[in-house]
Amino acid sequence: MTLLGREAHFPIGFTDWSQLIAILAIIAVAMRLTSGWSTALLGAGTGLASYLYDHHLYIPIVIALSGVVALTLGVRAGRAPAGWRAAKEVALLVAGYLAYEWGRSLFIGSFERANANAQHVMDFERRLGLAIEEPLQQWVVRHPSLVDRVNWIYSFAFLSFVIGTLFYLYVSNERVYRAYRTGLGVSALLALITIALVPTAPPRLAIDSGMFSTHELVGKSHGFVNPFAAMPSLHVGWVALAGFALSRTTRGPARWLWAIVPVAGMTFTVMATGNHYWLDGVVGAVYGLVPAAVLLRERGALAAPTTVPAAAPVPFRQRLPVPIPASNKTWFTLASLGSLLAYLLIRQAVDPGFTDYWGYMVGQIALTILIVTWIDEEFIEEGGLSWFTHLVVMINTWADSLGTAAHMYSRYVSYDKVTHFLGGVMLTAAAADIIFAVQRRRNIEVHPMRVLTWAIGISVGLGAAWELYEYYGDILFDTGRHAGAIDTSYDLVSDSVGAIVSATLLWRWRVAAHDRESQPVGSSVAQPR
Repeated sequence: MTLLGREAHFPIGFTDWSQLIAILAIIAVAMRLTSGWSTALLGAGTGLASYLYDHHLYIPIVIALSGVVALTLGVRAGRAPAGWRAAKEVALLVAGYLAYEWGRSLFIGSFERANANAQHVMDFERRLGLAIEEPLQQWVVRHPSLVDRVNWIYSFAFLSFVIGTLFYLYVSNERVYRAYRTGLGVSALLALITIALVPTAPPRLAIDSGMFSTHELVGKSHGFVNPFAAMPSLHVGWVALAGFALSRTTRGPARWLWAIVPVAGMTFTVMATGNHYWLDGVVGAVYGLVPAAVLLRERGALAAPTTVPAAAPVPFRQRLPVPIPASNKTWFTLASLGSLLAYLLIRQAVDPGFTDYWGYMVGQIALTILIVTWIDEEFIEEGGLSWFTHLVVMINTWADSLGTAAHMYSRYVSYDKVTHFLGGVMLTAAAADIIFAVQRRRNIEVHPMRVLTWAIGISVGLGAAWELYEYYGDILFDTGRHAGAIDTSYDLVSDSVGAIVSATLLWRWRVAAHDRESQPVGSSVAQPR
């Protein structure tokens, strides 16, 4: 598919990559906390594949949004989907999509037949007095801003909305997800049969329609696998199906908004752009909605309990996904870094381009949230990360992000050394916590001084790896982060000093605890002052 006005080249700019990495990190964090690692990999992989395919961020953004919304609402469809299920779903969806694309390219009718069928559609609409496509397009053309919007919706919003709904339902409502997924497959099969039997020219190609392509009107293009596949419109059908599925997971007025607004907007769009008749949309909606509605009704009847009392309201915190630890330390870090993430997102919205490293910062914060939450969950029985580590993680992340967002790095030469020092403190503390946790889990006796020495080595080694990243990142992507050998030396010194200071602060606490645990029963050991 050749998308709107975009040349077929692969962008390798640092800004493009940093934004993509930031969005993929958000997907991984949200899907991991909502459903599990298999879903996190599935979401991030889909986002990356879509970007490599069409060079746009719209689909990754919507996948990230679906995960964040599911996480915020605390929805969860029982036990986290297993890895095999994610693989099966990927195989089904990819195979179905490829089969549909292949079928559309195979069943391309002649222009004469397609135009004749288009004339039948237009004659039917005229007999009903509802041939509204041409006057609608003329009205839109008189408003140039509307032309750009309908072009964008047709090219980008359609598939993004469909895929975003797919992921949201996958992590939030298995019953509706299965009906939605099956509805997509059945509608695609019915569409292929219709395309093969009734090839139909769209209004922009049909003779005597008086319509044209609004994409070409503004000097852009939208590629089509089959130019004579106007009947049915799966743009309308799949959006109608997505809205219907979302309405089944919602209550109150929002339920009707999901059911009506998306399909109405897409029907308006396909007519305004000259790509479909309204009758195409009706057929497409029927193809998608009927199978899903039947499946939901049957499964609802089979699953309906006979004498089960209404469930009592569940507090919001208890409705949150199970993988989120209830530790106050974890909640403290999540609230702090979440606030920083919200600040960066809002700042970008009101002041676009306020920093060249926005995507990098968002990705780093999202990755930090993921790592901290995972460690606390993995070692929850051993206490997870200590309060000291959580506090240093929060301080260092805020300092580093504001160093870029508030231009502290450019204003103060020594600010970079402060964040490197804090990074050394943070990595040493985290490494020590993890080693001590593994030691307790495996019942291994290692003296705290040796553990702290290992932690210092890990911290300094990671600092050196970061310097290599800055050096090669500057060569490959022109990041501008590498400032020469002298600056690298100062950074490594700051990392090392931070690691040593961290180990020193931890020494009395860890050694004192070790001595208390090691002393024989009935003996006394002088407590450190």
